[in-house]
Amino acid sequence: MNQTLKSYIDLTRAHFMFAWPLIFCSGLFLGFQNYGGFSWALVIKAVLIGLFGFEGGMILNDYVDRDIDKNDVEYIS
Repeated sequence: MNQTLKSYIDLTRAHFMFAWPLIFCSGLFLGFQNYGGFSWALVIKAVLIGLFGFEGGMILNDYVDRDIDKNDVEYIS
């Protein structure tokens, strides 16, 4: 695999992509039930907010912990 692509996948934690839809969908559908029904526009907004919020949080974590992570070296054999 191309090293740059692998780096982006590691940075955005793409292997956790299945988690964020489960997290926001439960609250979103409860909101639909209580506040006026289903809306495609709201689903699209919620998907984008969930995606960018989740990925942004992962990247921010890497930036904040960059000095700590320098000491945590992963050895590839």
